[in-house]
Amino acid sequence: MTSVAAARQLSARLTLRSPVLRLALLLVIVAAQVTAIGWFTTRSYFFFDDYIFLRQGQRSGLSLGFLLEPLNPHFSPGHRLVNWLLDTFFPLNFGVAQGVLLACFAASVLVLHKVLAELCGPGLGPLLLSLLYGTSLIHVGVIQWWNGGLLTLPATVLSLLSILAYIRHHRTGSSRMLVLSLAAMGLALLFYVKAVLVPLYLVLLRVLVLDQRPVKASLASLSRERATWGLYAAPVGLYLVVFLSGYWQPSELPEPGYLVHYLQISWTRVFAPSFFGLHIAGDQAPAFAGAAIIAVQLLVVALIAWSLLRSGSAWRAWAFFAVAFVANVVIIGVPRLSDWGAGIAYTPRYHLEPTYLFPIALGAAFLGPQLGQRGADVPTRHSPRLRMLLVTGLVLLIPVRFGAAWSGGKRISEDSPGHLASRYMHNVEEGLRQATATGVTPVIVDGTVPDYVVASWAVYGPPYHNRYSEVFPLFGHPLAFDRPERPLFSVTGDGTLQEVAFTPATGGGAAHLWGAGALIVEHGALEHVGGELCVRSNRFPATIDLTPLVPLNGADWYLALHYTPDAALPVWLFVDNGEGYRPADDAVLATAGPGKVSTLKSLGGPIVERLRLDVPSGARVCLDRMEVGHLVSAG
Repeated sequence: MTSVAAARQLSARLTLRSPVLRLALLLVIVAAQVTAIGWFTTRSYFFFDDYIFLRQGQRSGLSLGFLLEPLNPHFSPGHRLVNWLLDTFFPLNFGVAQGVLLACFAASVLVLHKVLAELCGPGLGPLLLSLLYGTSLIHVGVIQWWNGGLLTLPATVLSLLSILAYIRHHRTGSSRMLVLSLAAMGLALLFYVKAVLVPLYLVLLRVLVLDQRPVKASLASLSRERATWGLYAAPVGLYLVVFLSGYWQPSELPEPGYLVHYLQISWTRVFAPSFFGLHIAGDQAPAFAGAAIIAVQLLVVALIAWSLLRSGSAWRAWAFFAVAFVANVVIIGVPRLSDWGAGIAYTPRYHLEPTYLFPIALGAAFLGPQLGQRGADVPTRHSPRLRMLLVTGLVLLIPVRFGAAWSGGKRISEDSPGHLASRYMHNVEEGLRQATATGVTPVIVDGTVPDYVVASWAVYGPPYHNRYSEVFPLFGHPLAFDRPERPLFSVTGDGTLQEVAFTPATGGGAAHLWGAGALIVEHGALEHVGGELCVRSNRFPATIDLTPLVPLNGADWYLALHYTPDAALPVWLFVDNGEGYRPADDAVLATAGPGKVSTLKSLGGPIVERLRLDVPSGARVCLDRMEVGHLVSAG
């Protein structure tokens, strides 16, 4: 066989005319992508507001009110429902959570490939573009964070399904495809706000890509489809009314220049490098970041120039992407920039939609749709030598691109707080398992988890979402918190449980302390009931000040308080560490109702000069004992 004949045979094979071969290659691509991203994200775990939303579901149970409760500023009943299902059937099981996100990711690759094949025809092109989409570094950042992935990935699959169904409706006139497109968009809106942009994508595709006639003629044709577009506008309009009336959190609008700055970061430092396999962190070395940015921009310019040389109508595909990308940036930047700054551009989930829109633009620019038909100009045929140079360049770039993507994915996974949270929470779970093995409910001295588990910026309290008492119940073990009784455990910095005991240094019976002048009560009536000192507040909150009988110097003082409230009202604890009163670390002594209460609260240190209890107006509290002391190792 001659070399020319062999080349022709290879070219025929590369057209991938066999549907079975195309499907097999697609499944191999999806399996490889899922395996790679699963490898990068398997060390991750729940972190930040994952615990907040899981705990809200555990507290509320499944109800319409819970599903409609704002998810920070989001309206996301779908997110709420999946979170509740995960906590109910697989509590704190990140393997299951990761599996859900990877399944959504795989589905997005498959549906995107269908979209590309519908636009450009089946063949090697849609497969390569699907491969580029699935190996974007944006996916690693999205899938390693449960909350971010659950907001965006189901919405991505559904948005792509809506686009696919509309393209088929446009080509065939099928009413069923139109209904499917509308239904998919409506379901996407139940997860993420950016699904409101789906009609914009469809209009841009309709005018610039699907219809290759002059734009004026395409717009005239579009105006005759008012009934169809009204069907898309109705659910989006209803969604916006609901969102703006109950979920929108108004903030100061950013300056136009600052929005442009955010747009520049989003494109040059985040989306474009990530799509081509380069990871540029916010603190990246300037020399590397600058070289990477220039290289990526030159590559994009080269792609645009090449597409325009092949076909003058390729500008339509790039216009489609440019408008869609700016719309995605604006819908995120306007409500968030004034509060969070331009650094939010580095949040991966904000760029998931452009990650599938860019391959659509590439496909439309280089492969169709149906170039040479509907008035489109015929692609320029390059000389064999030029084609060989272009193909050789692409072949050489492929291993470089995927090598960079592997390296970038590894660095993203290493920078994630997920693997730190995983070690901490697994230590906690092991300690709880051992502590509950004896059948006795362990008591945990409440405190705050590290910032890499629940970041301080995510704490909206009360309830204070980064407290042990908010996070640890998600494990499902029987637990109690802040009681001066055994078995009592403190939590070390790495999540290890350590058995401790409370040792008093001063204090005693409340009646005795009042008789010794250590207790002072203001704005309340006093009475002695048995051995207790009862305080009833009037129309002002009563204050109970305790000055310890002996000076307290040292670290980590704790108050052991035994009292009986007459109602489920909060009592507030304040401490003076030498700089005046301030709220204690966990200032609210919440009660479930009448009955005796024993609680243990941190007072900090190294000095405790005074402490104060504030009793709500109209309430009555009977104090039994008040003791201040240390926690010592039970061993």
